[in-house]
Amino acid sequence: MCIAATFTDHFHVSNPKVSLEYLGAEGLKKQKAGDRAYPVFKLDADLRSEFSWNTKQLFVFAQIEFSSPRSPLNQMIFWNTIIQRKENAKLMISKLRPIYPFTVTDQESLLRGREFNVTVAWHVMPKVGALYKGSKTFSGFQMPEEYFEMQKDVIRPAGGAGAAAEE
Repeated sequence: MCIAATFTDHFHVSNPKVSLEYLGAEGLKKQKAGDRAYPVFKLDADLRSEFSWNTKQLFVFAQIEFSSPRSPLNQMIFWNTIIQRKENAKLMISKLRPIYPFTVTDQESLLRGREFNVTVAWHVMPKVGALYKGSKTFSGFQMPEEYFEMQKDVIRPAGGAGAAAEE
């Protein structure tokens, strides 16, 4: 029975729509342990097509990615959610912020003006069978050029601000 259930998932066609806009940053601070940024995004995602009769839930997350001289790939998950019902799989978040403290950091203190990408990813957890995943990566964003103190709801645009992408 489990094999038959898993087999039917191979015929399920999904067409997720994801768009992300970088609004800017609410702060960029230099600290003892390095730079810390507070980026803000607008996320619109319609993941309802990922649900089938066999879907238990989606684990959805956003991660920021950038390179530095000592670390060619830095990846930090800054937001996540679990969606258990198809009707809740349409996300419209006008101010998506990091939900974890110290999420967007760089120990080398090189975040000022740093270009970065954001990947929005989701893992589809079935009731029976193998887990599978999907993702969309958005590039061309840039951190602010200067340090400034955190001010919630005061978003300072940076290079690449307003850059939007849809896939």
